[in-house]
Amino acid sequence: MKLASVFLAFLALTSLSASAAGEPVKMEINTSESKVEWFASKVKGKHNGTIEVESGEFELDGKGMIKSGKIEIDMDSIKVSDIEDAEDNAKLAGHLKSDDFFNAEKWPTATFVIKTALPLGKRNSDGWQKYTLKGDLTIRDVTKPFTAHANVKIAGEAAEATAELNIDRTQWNVKYGSGKFFKGLADRMIHDVFKLKIALKAEKD
Repeated sequence: MKLASVFLAFLALTSLSASAAGEPVKMEINTSESKVEWFASKVKGKHNGTIEVESGEFELDGKGMIKSGKIEIDMDSIKVSDIEDAEDNAKLAGHLKSDDFFNAEKWPTATFVIKTALPLGKRNSDGWQKYTLKGDLTIRDVTKPFTAHANVKIAGEAAEATAELNIDRTQWNVKYGSGKFFKGLADRMIHDVFKLKIALKAEKD
């Protein structure tokens, strides 16, 4: 009888602990409320624009911390923001979608799969938490390990995340205008590293 009582008490404590920890939760990215901006530069100038988020999700552990996730970017949605002339604007956007750069027709999606998420420090007074996110970044037909730093705020059934990614395009075989691979480019050289500024909103699935 005594042994049975101990066993029942153990089961109760285990159940209580699991309940307190909570179950993993999936949060789906709201694509209409999320935004990705791109910034690129060359020897004699710079350009910027936007790209649409196609889909994505985060998985939270039982303590409400990010465990994993996936973000998909629609490369065919590349837009240029800094060129007012319609013809020149369309020309640059089309060039970025071409095989010289991202070949959006053949590889329409770029993907970042988050495999591990390490929280850094404590949440600040506004509820934001810094994370180091590690996973695989796929651009065109190349997948490579990638580390990103993000700020995340989780409140109830909603979440927000912001990040700035500096990407060396040549590591994903985007070599057009790169001084690493082409000599004598002079002021036509395009810098290898471009930036993505990301702002995501997600909701409980």
